[in-house]
Amino acid sequence: MSNHVLLSLGANLGNRQGNILQALQYMRARADINGISSFYETEPVGHVEQPKFINIACSLETELPPRELLSFLKWIEKRVGRRETFRNGPRSIDLDIIFYDDLVIDDDGLTIPHPRLQERAFVLLPLAEIAAEKIHPVLKTSVSELLEKIDGSGVQRLERSLRLRLDQDRQQLKPAVPVPLSRVGITNLQRIIRIEDKGGGNLFH
Repeated sequence: MSNHVLLSLGANLGNRQGNILQALQYMRARADINGISSFYETEPVGHVEQPKFINIACSLETELPPRELLSFLKWIEKRVGRRETFRNGPRSIDLDIIFYDDLVIDDDGLTIPHPRLQERAFVLLPLAEIAAEKIHPVLKTSVSELLEKIDGSGVQRLERSLRLRLDQDRQQLKPAVPVPLSRVGITNLQRIIRIEDKGGGNLFH
Protein backbone atom coordinates (compact mmCIF):
# COMPACT_ATOMS: atom_id res chain seq x y z
CA MET A 1 0.00 0.00 0.00
CA SER A 2 1.32 3.43 -0.92
CA ASN A 3 1.79 6.01 1.83
CA HIS A 4 1.91 9.79 1.47
CA VAL A 5 5.02 11.38 3.00
CA LEU A 6 6.23 14.97 3.31
CA LEU A 7 9.96 15.55 3.71
CA SER A 8 12.24 18.49 4.47
CA LEU A 9 15.63 18.60 2.73
CA GLY A 10 18.50 20.93 3.57
CA ALA A 11 22.20 21.44 2.86
CA ASN A 12 24.87 24.03 3.70
CA LEU A 13 28.14 22.39 2.61
CA GLY A 14 29.56 21.93 -0.88
CA ASN A 15 27.21 22.30 -3.84
CA ARG A 16 24.07 22.83 -1.79
CA GLN A 17 21.52 22.65 -4.61
CA GLY A 18 23.43 19.82 -6.27
CA ASN A 19 23.42 17.79 -3.06
CA ILE A 20 19.66 18.20 -2.70
CA LEU A 21 19.04 17.20 -6.32
CA GLN A 22 21.28 14.16 -5.90
CA ALA A 23 19.28 13.11 -2.82
CA LEU A 24 16.04 13.44 -4.81
CA GLN A 25 17.47 11.22 -7.53
CA TYR A 26 18.31 8.52 -4.98
CA MET A 27 14.80 8.74 -3.50
CA ARG A 28 13.26 7.79 -6.82
CA ALA A 29 14.56 4.24 -6.34
CA ARG A 30 12.03 3.61 -3.55
CA ALA A 31 9.44 6.38 -3.90
CA ASP A 32 7.37 8.34 -6.41
CA ILE A 33 8.01 12.07 -5.99
CA ASN A 34 4.92 14.12 -6.84
CA GLY A 35 5.75 17.59 -5.55
CA ILE A 36 8.79 19.77 -4.92
CA SER A 37 8.88 23.29 -3.48
CA SER A 38 11.08 26.17 -4.54
CA PHE A 39 14.58 26.47 -3.09
CA TYR A 40 14.92 28.69 -0.01
CA GLU A 41 18.11 30.10 1.50
CA THR A 42 17.97 30.18 5.29
CA GLU A 43 19.99 31.41 8.22
CA PRO A 44 21.43 28.58 10.35
CA VAL A 45 19.61 27.70 13.56
CA GLY A 46 21.40 26.94 16.82
CA HIS A 47 25.09 27.03 15.85
CA VAL A 48 25.14 30.25 13.80
CA GLU A 49 28.84 30.28 12.84
CA GLN A 50 28.35 28.25 9.67
CA PRO A 51 27.23 28.79 6.04
CA LYS A 52 23.61 29.47 5.13
CA PHE A 53 21.39 26.52 4.28
CA ILE A 54 19.32 25.81 1.22
CA ASN A 55 16.05 24.07 2.07
CA ILE A 56 13.17 22.56 0.12
CA ALA A 57 10.16 20.37 0.86
CA CYS A 58 9.03 17.42 -1.21
CA SER A 59 5.95 15.21 -1.35
CA LEU A 60 6.22 11.53 -2.21
CA GLU A 61 4.42 8.20 -2.25
CA THR A 62 6.20 5.12 -0.94
CA GLU A 63 5.46 1.58 0.18
CA LEU A 64 8.26 1.72 2.76
CA PRO A 65 7.02 1.67 6.37
CA PRO A 66 8.25 4.55 8.57
CA ARG A 67 11.27 2.80 10.11
CA GLU A 68 12.48 1.47 6.74
CA LEU A 69 12.00 4.90 5.18
CA LEU A 70 14.13 6.46 7.92
CA SER A 71 16.89 3.90 7.27
CA PHE A 72 16.67 4.59 3.53
CA LEU A 73 16.99 8.35 4.10
CA LYS A 74 20.02 7.79 6.36
CA TRP A 75 21.58 5.70 3.57
CA ILE A 76 20.97 8.54 1.09
CA GLU A 77 22.59 11.04 3.46
CA LYS A 78 25.74 8.91 3.57
CA ARG A 79 25.77 8.50 -0.20
CA VAL A 80 25.58 12.27 -0.66
CA GLY A 81 28.49 12.71 1.74
CA ARG A 82 27.04 13.59 5.13
CA ARG A 83 29.41 13.18 8.07
CA GLU A 84 28.22 13.26 11.66
CA THR A 85 29.39 16.39 13.49
CA PHE A 86 27.26 17.91 16.26
CA ARG A 87 23.64 18.94 16.79
CA ASN A 88 22.62 21.75 14.41
CA GLY A 89 26.08 21.65 12.83
CA PRO A 90 26.94 22.03 9.12
CA ARG A 91 26.05 19.18 6.79
CA SER A 92 26.15 18.29 3.11
CA ILE A 93 22.57 17.00 3.29
CA ASP A 94 19.83 16.66 5.90
CA LEU A 95 16.66 14.64 5.25
CA ASP A 96 13.78 14.79 7.74
CA ILE A 97 10.40 13.08 7.74
CA ILE A 98 7.84 15.79 8.52
CA PHE A 99 4.57 13.87 8.02
CA TYR A 100 3.86 10.23 7.17
CA ASP A 101 0.17 9.99 6.29
CA ASP A 102 -1.52 11.01 9.56
CA LEU A 103 0.59 8.75 11.76
CA VAL A 104 1.81 9.85 15.18
CA ILE A 105 5.00 8.03 16.23
CA ASP A 106 7.39 8.65 19.13
CA ASP A 107 9.66 5.66 19.44
CA ASP A 108 13.43 5.17 19.72
CA GLY A 109 14.85 7.85 17.43
CA LEU A 110 11.80 8.24 15.21
CA THR A 111 9.30 11.02 15.92
CA ILE A 112 6.51 11.80 13.44
CA PRO A 113 5.30 14.48 12.90
CA HIS A 114 8.66 16.19 13.24
CA PRO A 115 8.72 17.52 16.82
CA ARG A 116 9.95 21.03 15.97
CA LEU A 117 8.34 21.71 12.62
CA GLN A 118 5.95 24.33 14.07
CA GLU A 119 8.98 26.38 15.21
CA ARG A 120 10.89 26.34 11.93
CA ALA A 121 10.19 28.75 9.11
CA PHE A 122 12.71 26.93 6.90
CA VAL A 123 10.47 23.86 7.12
CA LEU A 124 7.06 25.56 6.98
CA LEU A 125 7.69 28.01 4.12
CA PRO A 126 8.67 25.35 1.55
CA LEU A 127 6.06 22.96 2.94
CA ALA A 128 3.30 25.54 2.53
CA GLU A 129 4.02 25.66 -1.23
CA ILE A 130 3.09 22.01 -1.72
CA ALA A 131 0.90 21.10 1.28
CA ALA A 132 -0.58 24.28 2.75
CA GLU A 133 -3.79 22.56 3.89
CA LYS A 134 -2.10 19.55 5.49
CA ILE A 135 -3.41 19.21 9.05
CA HIS A 136 -0.95 18.45 11.84
CA PRO A 137 -2.45 15.30 13.43
CA VAL A 138 -1.47 16.37 16.96
CA LEU A 139 -1.87 20.16 16.86
CA LYS A 140 -4.98 19.96 14.63
CA THR A 141 -3.71 23.00 12.73
CA SER A 142 -2.88 23.37 9.03
CA VAL A 143 0.60 24.08 7.71
CA SER A 144 -0.49 27.51 6.48
CA GLU A 145 -1.89 28.38 9.92
CA LEU A 146 1.31 27.26 11.63
CA LEU A 147 3.30 29.44 9.23
CA GLU A 148 1.27 32.51 10.17
CA LYS A 149 2.39 32.16 13.79
CA ILE A 150 6.17 32.37 13.24
CA ASP A 151 8.75 34.83 11.92
CA GLY A 152 9.94 33.89 8.44
CA SER A 153 12.29 36.83 7.92
CA GLY A 154 15.42 34.65 7.93
CA VAL A 155 14.18 32.55 5.01
CA GLN A 156 14.42 33.86 1.44
CA ARG A 157 13.08 32.17 -1.69
CA LEU A 158 15.71 31.75 -4.41
CA GLU A 159 14.24 33.23 -7.58
CA ARG A 160 16.95 31.82 -9.83
CA SER A 161 16.04 28.16 -9.42
CA LEU A 162 14.78 26.54 -12.64
CA ARG A 163 11.30 25.07 -12.28
CA LEU A 164 9.25 24.24 -15.35
CA ARG A 165 6.19 22.06 -15.91
CA LEU A 166 5.87 20.59 -19.39
CA ASP A 167 3.40 18.15 -20.95
CA GLN A 168 6.20 16.20 -22.60
CA ASP A 169 9.92 15.65 -22.21
CA ARG A 170 11.57 17.83 -24.86
CA GLN A 171 14.87 16.00 -24.38
CA GLN A 172 13.30 12.73 -25.52
CA LEU A 173 11.98 14.39 -28.68
CA LYS A 174 15.57 15.01 -29.87
CA PRO A 175 14.84 18.18 -31.89
CA ALA A 176 16.63 18.39 -35.24
CA VAL A 177 18.08 21.80 -34.42
CA PRO A 178 19.16 21.79 -30.77
CA VAL A 179 19.34 25.21 -29.15
CA PRO A 180 21.83 25.83 -26.29
CA LEU A 181 20.13 26.95 -23.09
CA SER A 182 22.46 29.95 -23.03
CA ARG A 183 20.69 31.28 -26.14
CA VAL A 184 17.49 31.74 -24.12
CA GLY A 185 19.16 33.36 -21.13
CA ILE A 186 19.91 30.30 -18.97
CA THR A 187 23.57 30.19 -17.90
CA ASN A 188 25.76 28.46 -15.31
CA LEU A 189 23.42 25.45 -15.31
CA GLN A 190 25.07 22.36 -13.82
CA ARG A 191 22.24 19.84 -13.55
CA ILE A 192 18.59 19.31 -14.50
CA ILE A 193 16.46 16.69 -12.79
CA ARG A 194 13.24 15.48 -14.42
CA ILE A 195 10.54 14.09 -12.16
CA GLU A 196 7.33 12.61 -13.56
CA ASP A 197 4.22 13.59 -11.65
CA LYS A 198 0.98 11.65 -11.33
CA GLY A 199 -0.75 13.87 -13.85
CA GLY A 200 1.52 12.63 -16.62
CA GLY A 201 3.54 15.83 -16.82
CA ASN A 202 7.17 16.40 -16.01
CA LEU A 203 8.66 18.65 -13.37
CA PHE A 204 12.10 20.04 -14.19
CA HIS A 205 14.47 21.46 -11.56
